[in-house]
Amino acid sequence: MKGVLSFLFCVAALQGVPQAPVPASESPFLCNEADEVIALEALAAAVAEANGGRGRGAVPVNRGKNCASIEGVVEREGSNNGIPYAEVTLQFPNIGPAGDVLTVKADSKGHFIFPSIKPLPLPDGYNIAAAADGYVSTLYGQTSLSSTGENISVTRGQNRTLTIKLTPAPAIGGLVTTADSKPVAAALVRAYRIQYTPVGRRMKIVAKGLTNDRGAYRLLGIAPGDYYVSASYNEDARAVPFPGTLLTPNLSAADPGYVTTFFPSAEAPADAAAFTVTPGGARNDQTITLKESERFKLHVSVVANAASPSETHAFNIALLPDGADLGDVEDYVVHGNGTSEFDIRNVGRGHYSLVAFDKGRILSEAVHVDIQHDQNITISVYDPVDIPGTVVNEDGDVVISNYRIRSKFGSTDCQPSCMILDSSDLKPVKLRARLVRTDPGLGQTIYADVDAGHFNIQDVGPGEYDVYVDGFLPGVYVKEVEFRNPDPNWFGRIRVEPDKPPRILDPITLRWRIDSGIRIVMASAKPYVTGIVWTGGKKLEGPIPVPGALVLFEPFRQPGNPFTFREDRFFVTHADGGGHFEMSLPVGKYVAFGFEQIPSDLYFDPEFNARIFSFGAITDIKLVYASTTAPIGVMRMIECENKFIIDAKDLQIELNPCILRVPREQSSGLYP
Repeated sequence: MKGVLSFLFCVAALQGVPQAPVPASESPFLCNEADEVIALEALAAAVAEANGGRGRGAVPVNRGKNCASIEGVVEREGSNNGIPYAEVTLQFPNIGPAGDVLTVKADSKGHFIFPSIKPLPLPDGYNIAAAADGYVSTLYGQTSLSSTGENISVTRGQNRTLTIKLTPAPAIGGLVTTADSKPVAAALVRAYRIQYTPVGRRMKIVAKGLTNDRGAYRLLGIAPGDYYVSASYNEDARAVPFPGTLLTPNLSAADPGYVTTFFPSAEAPADAAAFTVTPGGARNDQTITLKESERFKLHVSVVANAASPSETHAFNIALLPDGADLGDVEDYVVHGNGTSEFDIRNVGRGHYSLVAFDKGRILSEAVHVDIQHDQNITISVYDPVDIPGTVVNEDGDVVISNYRIRSKFGSTDCQPSCMILDSSDLKPVKLRARLVRTDPGLGQTIYADVDAGHFNIQDVGPGEYDVYVDGFLPGVYVKEVEFRNPDPNWFGRIRVEPDKPPRILDPITLRWRIDSGIRIVMASAKPYVTGIVWTGGKKLEGPIPVPGALVLFEPFRQPGNPFTFREDRFFVTHADGGGHFEMSLPVGKYVAFGFEQIPSDLYFDPEFNARIFSFGAITDIKLVYASTTAPIGVMRMIECENKFIIDAKDLQIELNPCILRVPREQSSGLYP
């Protein structure tokens, strides 16, 4: 069984358990001794009630010191030198980008302290992240880019001391030359971070600079990841402002014969060579060679659409390469002459998108252009619209609190008695609504904070978007998305058009908004999956585990599956030091994988998924109900014979526990 990762699954139906109330607090981290005593007393009462008043599992109330603290130092990797004024952040594991955090700044010697925080004992704990200019941000205990940080547990009255090591951020450098190896001075070089999404790769500009008189460039502070770089040599590129940079007046004019070129010498990203930047490493060999190529002209006319409510528009236009992100739209601006007519010259072959915009607000549909000859193009502009919305639970109540039910599974069964509560079960939540453009050739993400269950997403331009909510604990998922103009083929996808849904003018703000808005229904996943990731080998004490493995359940890609391109239906967790994992996920059909190492978000990429599909195990997660006399989820494994049985009275579910490991060399960085 060499080279095999296997999962042992236990799927159970979790029933509702009373939640322990937690006193109101401005922060879920900060501790108050008096509040902690109140919380413990309430928790003891809730546990007693959950056990039928029998008192089993009572929580002792300690009248001594109940708060905890964490302190330490942030140092440069490979030395004992403290990093002055590093930012250190306390957070809950797996909380996502919108989760609550508590941040302190280290002193001039790198020392930091969280002096009074709420205790969080095993099996839970906090994550601590450190960041500083010129260094790679790191979670304490993180061993690779794809690994999770160590859960830092603190008991009542405990003080933990930590040392966090930061690695200097890598750089990208090289030369820009002509085909005959002559250096090109004052060429604009951009570095694009590749962002993997279920609908395709995106390019986000993360750094830019000008070459020196020897044609050399060096872009600093690059985070580890996968990248493209390009060079542009024209007057528009030189017009990009660089604070503190002044071009010499005797600099020769840029040659209009060169189009924007991607490393090593490609006119389009699709033909370019991407490369991987690793922690502590530098890529100083990225030489971009400009060459004479055929160039084309676009004449663009911008008109107000008849369906648009406004009579006048102020706008610019932008020509973006395939895969670009609209958050960088200002970097691709085409300067006009004050009219609605634009001429774009010296454009190379390839796929592009044209949009009209005003101060970052997108005013048009994205017009996709395959440039192989001169073209005349018309763009219609519209007013963007504000979209209100609410986040509710299955009962229709607005969501203002978070909750979690944890289960502690025995080796043979899981019954309601093995569910446990702790003081982290109920927390206020910091939520953020998110619209993600689903256009394969053009990315965009629009955010809005959720306040007491309500949000308002501003300046949404025409297009199709997937609707998400960030900030919930694992196990809580989007069950429904309601909107007046949905895409019927894909779950949670909405369509914004000039006249659909109907819009109204707000008399106070004088902004256009959709009256009905978005209604997002959240639910808690009932099936609970636990297991162990192992190498396929065994010792006397049992399977050989894979510590810290990344466990992925992704939607099974088949015709008609409405969840195929939903990034929140890719469920990820990490195994602990013993290879064990646990997670909740909705009922559905998934493909399960185990990775020893994988770059962040690479598993979203459709090309990568197609390549590794044969290593996954197709898994149908169902909700198992048992009678009062039958145990829930009695687990037994049939020695890796592609059969795994969960008994619930007369019902049996067969799962495949033998999952062929994705080889490390096929899940690290870019694949040729």
